[in-house]
Parts: sequence; C-alpha cells; structure tokens
Amino acid sequence: QGIPWEISLPLPPSNFTTSTNSVESLTWTGWIRHKFTKSRIPASVFQPRPSDHEKYGGDPQQPHKLHLVTRIKSGIGRPYWEKKIIHDLGLDKVYFLNYFISCLSCTSVK
Repeated sequence: QGIPWEISLPLPPSNFTTSTNSVESLTWTGWIRHKFTKSRIPASVFQPRPSDHEKYGGDPQQPHKLHLVTRIKSGIGRPYWEKKIIHDLGLDKVYFLNYFISCLSCTSVK
C-alpha cells in the first residue's frame, strides 16, 4: 500500500525502432517570443537623401573616402557583441572622433 520504491518498466520489443527523420518538431515553439523579427531602424534611414549631398558638398556617384564616426549613445544595456564592436572601432569614449578610411590611397590623410 504506498508508493513502491522500485518501478520496473518492460523493455521494448527487439523490432522496436525510433524514427529521427521526422519532419515535425517534437517541441512546440509557438510560445517563444522572437524578439529580432523586425528591424527597429526604419527603411528610410538607408535611402540616399539628395539634401545631404547638397548640404555637405558631396557627389552621390563618387562618395567620400574618409568617414568621421562618433558615438553619441552609451553602450550600457547593449549586448556583449555590440559592446565589442564599439571597442573594436575605438569608440569607447562618448564624442571621441574616430576616422575610418575606405581606400588605400587616402591613408596619407590620417
């Protein structure tokens, strides 16, 4: 009367096989929140704006080879890979100017 301490289960028959080539997943993933399904940056940011070329005196067909990059927002609360990228680019300090050259012939500028 009570709970037995030892439970014996019968062994499966010798012709019993398990299938691992199933198309369906054994776990249901409908409850997982997929956080990175949509970009937070609007698509209009990536479109060229003629007003920028007029403002800074550039030619859209021949872009500048020297890029000036600064960090204006803190990396606190960001994932480790974003913090590593900030460090690799040398943008650890806020408002510190860093130059990036996109062609080898412009290396004398730095």
